[in-house]
Formats: sequence, structure tokens, C-alpha cells
Amino acid sequence: MAKAKATIQKLRVGAAGPGAVVPRPGSRAERREGIGNYFPLVRETETTSCADRDWSVHLLSTSSGATAISTLRQQVEIQFISPGDDVSMELRHLRHFVALAEEGSFTQAAARELIVQSGLSSSVRALEKEVGAELFVRGSRPVRLTAEGQALLPVARHTLESAAAARQAVQDVRGLLSGHLRIGTYPVNPNFLPLPTWLAGFARAHPALEITVRQTGGPAMTQMVADGRLDCALLDPLDTSLSGLQVLPMVSERLMAAVPAGHPLAGTKSVTLRRLAREPFVETDPTWTTRHRTDRAFAAAGLTRRIACEVADWRLLLDLVRAGLGIALAPPSQVGATDEEPGQKLRLVPLAGAEIERELALVLPAGLAASPAARRIASYLCARTRESVAEA
Repeated sequence: MAKAKATIQKLRVGAAGPGAVVPRPGSRAERREGIGNYFPLVRETETTSCADRDWSVHLLSTSSGATAISTLRQQVEIQFISPGDDVSMELRHLRHFVALAEEGSFTQAAARELIVQSGLSSSVRALEKEVGAELFVRGSRPVRLTAEGQALLPVARHTLESAAAARQAVQDVRGLLSGHLRIGTYPVNPNFLPLPTWLAGFARAHPALEITVRQTGGPAMTQMVADGRLDCALLDPLDTSLSGLQVLPMVSERLMAAVPAGHPLAGTKSVTLRRLAREPFVETDPTWTTRHRTDRAFAAAGLTRRIACEVADWRLLLDLVRAGLGIALAPPSQVGATDEEPGQKLRLVPLAGAEIERELALVLPAGLAASPAARRIASYLCARTRESVAEA
């Protein structure tokens, strides 16, 4: 395809069909004012088919303001061209650049992209040659972006997202969901939410979709969704009014006092925070959202408590309570079904005069800022949650 002055516009494939020319208003004045999204030339080619014949989509909005969608054989070619720019850049270079920026390690980025480290290094050098600047500080550990790399990162993410949206528009004609879904979560007990089963069902329903699951803390995942490193995340949102993000509640449960079976509180029907504050606590990691909620509850009651130890694993926390190191506030879903049977070593006691709830919600970009895959899994998880509530 000849290189021309142009900017990417929204791909429209539907009733008009392949070969249509879709008018769109545009002018030189608009471009002078910076209206529209401009990208360096990016070319990616793959084979697809529609209605038993191969065809290609050329996405090109020229200075005349028309988006041309042409029909050819055996390839799909998408071009993003900035005004007057004749520099060719491959999508894989941008993918490798984003992976290295996010992972901070050549080893981890190469593993994520399923290539050898030398291939990743060559790809990054090729991109730096194209843009005419070094994008990473050489010799730093972890790998750090230069000022030029920091400027490129959000644009690179946007370009990759636009390419994925264009590809998905073509796949929509065939009724397929494809691309890459990056979902974050902290470890979720299946008793609370059967995430593994639901994710497996979603993957079977969309075999062309690559799904990556990343585990980390709730506050970190919120930021990763906000800056585009994750498409969505299952977490306990401490703040439900997140700017630019949509929060879809899934499930919740009240925390209860977990005490050893021989503890004086084990036989009580309920217990107050003031009474619990006299006991040593086995607590979760300070970065956990459950810990934030517990700390807030004691602070709101004007109480302090002695923390005997902090751990980042619910199983270890409950084992330490069973052993008598202290008590804890824990979600019932983390406690085994046999724990409260006679002869066992742990008891759960409801709180009196206070309610501390652990919530689980899906957080994703609001509106059309969310990827097609994120919107699809949001609908899927909400539907499964409603079914579970109805069956309970």
C-alpha cells in the first residue's frame, strides 16, 4: 500500500460489507488543531476468511476524510499512518517494548512474549532505531525507561489496543472473540467465588482468545487497570468511585473472629471489637485490602490492638490461630468445612456491634474504553454470579 498522509479512524464493517467506502468529515484545519489520534505507520498481516472466501481489510483514513475498506485475497493488512511519516514500525516491536517496560526484566519479558532474550533485545533495538532515541536506561536493574521511553509507553499501549480493536471488528463479522485478555486477581477461594471453573468455561467458549491471569495486591491491580497494563481485575475495591473505572460488585462476606477451640471466646455467641482488642492478633499483610478494612474498623472504634505477627497467606494465618499464637478476623470462606465440628481446633465467632465485609468486584475501564474481551468477561461473570445467588 502506498504511504500517504492519513490518520487511523474507526473501522466500520457491517451492513456496508467489504469494499465499502465510509465517508467521514475531516479537514486540514482539524489536523492542525490536533483533532484525532495519530500513530506511526504500523503494519500487521494475517490470514482470515469470511463467507468462505479470503479477503483483506485496508484501514486507511486519508486527508479527504474517507475510510476505505477494500477486498483482496488471503491477507488482512491494517495500516496506521501519521501525517507525512514514512517510517515503518511493526506491532511486535511495540508489544516487546511494552512487555519489557511492564516486566522490568529481559528474562521475564522474553518469557511473556515466548521469544528468546536475544530476539527481544534485537526487537527493542530495531524500535529505538526507528524512533531515533534510546528507550531504556542500559545496565539498570530493574530495567528503567528513559524520558523518551516514558513518552512512548502510553502511545504504544494505545496503538496496540487500537490494532486489537480493528482485528476484533473483523472477527465480529465471523462471530469470534479473539486477541488477549489480561485479568488480575488475588488468590480467591473457590468457596467464595469459583473463579477457576468460570474462567475455564469462558476460555472454552472463546477458544481464539488468549487469557493471562496475574496475581498481585488489590491497590496495585487497580492502578494496573487504570494505566492499561490489565484489561480488568477481580479485587476488593476500597474505593468504589474510581475515576475512569467501572466497578461491578460480585460477592461479599462478613469477617468473623477466628479463635482456637480452647479459647475463652470459643463458646460465645458473639464478640465486640473492644473485647477482641485485648487479644494478640495474627494479621494479614499490611498491603491486603482485608487488612485495610480491619484497621479502619478498629480506628473508627478508637481502639488499638497488639499484632503478634503478619503473614501473606490465609492458610498459614489460620494454622497460627489453631496453634494458639493469637486470634484473627477472617472470612468464613477461608475456613475448612470441618473446622467447626466437635474436636477441631478452630471456632468462628460473629462480631457484635460492627460489620466488616470483604467484597469482590470486577474493575475495568468505563464504557468503550474497556476492551471487547473485558466487556465480554464482565457480562459472563455477572451472569454466573446471578445464577449462583439464585441457586443459593
